[in-house]
Amino acid sequence: MGGKDEATILIHGGRVPAYNAAFANSVMARALDFCDGMVPGIHFGASCVPTALAAAELAGGCSGKELLTAIAVGCEVFGQTESDRDGL
Repeated sequence: MGGKDEATILIHGGRVPAYNAAFANSVMARALDFCDGMVPGIHFGASCVPTALAAAELAGGCSGKELLTAIAVGCEVFGQTESDRDGL
């Protein structure tokens, strides 16, 4: 894919720019149906988790607590944005 070796593509193991790793890992998670759900039907886990992992690698690492906090905040923002969009 080219670019800086910033983050890992899961399973494959190749290192690519962080935004490419987040995208590739999100696509794989969605394809393998690693999706959670929330009314009104959004599936944020397949996007939030790979993005948080890529961001952690880009930052040079983080603690488990920081990673879980980033995932929780990302899911909360995703959920709030979706609920605001639908007028819930």
